[in-house]
Amino acid sequence: MGIEDNWRGVCLEGVSYVGKSSAIELLRRTLPESDLIVVPEYAEIGNLPPFPPTGRSDSIKAISVIIDLERKRTDLVNDSLARYGDIPVVFDRGPASCIAFQYTMSINGFLGDPVVMAEAFMKQVSDGNIILPFGHIHLTCSMEEIKLREARTLASGHRPIMEFLRRVDVIGSFTWVFERYKKYLPDNLTLSLNSQDKSLAEITSRVWNFIQTQPSRIDETPDLIKFATDLKTHS
Repeated sequence: MGIEDNWRGVCLEGVSYVGKSSAIELLRRTLPESDLIVVPEYAEIGNLPPFPPTGRSDSIKAISVIIDLERKRTDLVNDSLARYGDIPVVFDRGPASCIAFQYTMSINGFLGDPVVMAEAFMKQVSDGNIILPFGHIHLTCSMEEIKLREARTLASGHRPIMEFLRRVDVIGSFTWVFERYKKYLPDNLTLSLNSQDKSLAEITSRVWNFIQTQPSRIDETPDLIKFATDLKTHS
């Protein structure tokens, strides 16, 4: 089995409150389990590493924690593939989010290294330990809409997200990274959707249509290390 066999499915990316998890949850509710494998985001699989890292060893340990969570997500995918066969897979966040977080930390005075994160992902996928998505859907909306959705979410009793991720400059940095990632993928593997002027049902329909048009495998896998290295040149 080659490295290309450990890349499959589509990932929804975007900053908090753009509608990623809502679209995935609607897919989960409307489709039978045998039609789509849904991979929850990292925080639903286990505990995220502490923020911010206070030293180099903490920074390396944080990356190791993410890789361990990715292995658990891979176990979920493999279990479902064994049960239902070769059906589509959708990930709630993926390597682009993790690399974006490392990059954004690094340009804001924290210990972060997007290249080390990318190297860890590529080593694990090369060794056959993890499965990563190759399709990339980026959801966006305006900063004003993000704030409105955040207020509604908090009013309903949900806990606030990490303060760092609420900063306007950090949101801008993440958005830039997600858009830049598209340059490293063929056009047919990427999709950008503005969720502000569309209903959740319409967004979810577009996402599902995109998932259904994806190939079952790809011959040329994304170069996460090149992507992360190029990000550092823009620091």
